[in-house]
Amino acid sequence: MSTTTSSVLRDARGEIHNLRIGAARFNVLASRAGAMRSGDVHRSRQLDLVFRGLCTVTTREAGRDVRRTYGAGSLIELPAHVPHTFEFLNDTVMAEWWPDAAFEARYYRPYRAKVDRAYAAMADAMDGGASRKGGRACFP
Repeated sequence: MSTTTSSVLRDARGEIHNLRIGAARFNVLASRAGAMRSGDVHRSRQLDLVFRGLCTVTTREAGRDVRRTYGAGSLIELPAHVPHTFEFLNDTVMAEWWPDAAFEARYYRPYRAKVDRAYAAMADAMDGGASRKGGRACFP
C-alpha cells in the first residue's frame, strides 16, 4: 500500500493536507483560532477526529441550526446530506474522511456565505486581504 500527499493548501485559516493511503482519501486540517471552514454537504457521511484544539460544528437539522462543541479525542460523525460548518475556537488539528463513498461536496450557500465572510475578515486582519481572491475562501 502506498502513501502519497496529493496536495497541501494554505491560506489565512491554516493548512489542509490532502492525503491518500491506497484507495482511501482523507484530509488533515490545521486551523487557526477564529477560522471557519466547510459550508458544504456530502452524499456520504463524513467522519472527523479532533487531535488537538476545540471546534464548534453547526449542522442544519429539521430546518434549524444545531451547534455542538468538540475537543481533542472527539470523533464527529456528520450524516450524509447534512449541511455543516466548523468554527475553530482555538488552534485545532483534525482529520476528516468519507468512509462510505468517494469524496464529493457541494456548497450549502447559507453556510458557505458565512465561511466566506469569516475568511475575508481573517485574511484582511492578517495581510490586508492579499491572500484571498475575490473575497471567497479558496478551499474548504
